Amino acid sequence: MKAKTTFLGASALALTLGLAGSAFAQEPTMTTVTTPETMTCHEFTQMNPKAMTPVMVWVVNQDRQYKGGDYVDWQKIQTVMVPKVVKICKEQPGKKIVEFRNQIQDLISE
Repeated sequence: MKAKTTFLGASALALTLGLAGSAFAQEPTMTTVTTPETMTCHEFTQMNPKAMTPVMVWVVNQDRQYKGGDYVDWQKIQTVMVPKVVKICKEQPGKKIVEFRNQIQDLISE
């Protein structure tokens, strides 16, 4: 009887440790964090299209000081700039989107 109890106890312990080990191994980890500042063109083209406009607004307006009456034309960024940036990014997928900020700002001026 004592041998059965020891065997069952050892089996339960092994099963518990095995399940705990596999749960620990499957724990999600975040190795890199992508922000608009570090985002490559490839990452930009792979993201949800609904998120592209806010990212472009951030890229264009980073370090810009607005005074009274200045505004961001959201519709122009969404309908004109984002498609052009996607086209540029497909040609240069390894480039970071902030590296061509001046080119992006020129697209707004057109």
